[in-house]
Amino acid sequence: MAENYELQILDPARMRLFYHGGVLRMTLADDRSYRAVRGYRAFPISDPDHYYGLLDGEGKDIGVIPNPAMLDAESRAAAESEMEKRYFVPVVRKVLDIRDDYGALIWDVETDRGHKRFVVRSMRDNTAELPNHRLLLTDVDGNRFEIADLRALDAKTQEVLLKSM
Repeated sequence: MAENYELQILDPARMRLFYHGGVLRMTLADDRSYRAVRGYRAFPISDPDHYYGLLDGEGKDIGVIPNPAMLDAESRAAAESEMEKRYFVPVVRKVLDIRDDYGALIWDVETDRGHKRFVVRSMRDNTAELPNHRLLLTDVDGNRFEIADLRALDAKTQEVLLKSM
């Protein structure tokens, strides 16, 4: 039997997010506290700055913060830190080398987070085409990398990608 579920909208003025011992915690004024909290974005690609969802230590929904910018400074910093950890996606600035090795693409790139080398198997299964000519790649270890504009890639890289997708 399906459980009844009502979305809980959290009031940023009545809550506090903070780290204790490296664990995100939350207190709702005059209500309760949560010893372990995980955050996620409800719309990570289309609206990453709004609608942060929070889960308790057992993975159950606590509620949604529609506008995290309304949180106090400490809570906002904690929420943004949590989102940064969860949605860490370096942006590829330059492809230094790309080669096909028996169906796996080996990438050597410069990103906004420094130099990276990674392997993507089965480009069809591990890429997501995003609006505005963007591409999201997932490597063999589950790490994600974004190409901000496919059209800006050099001709060799575009050719290798076209053959593998």
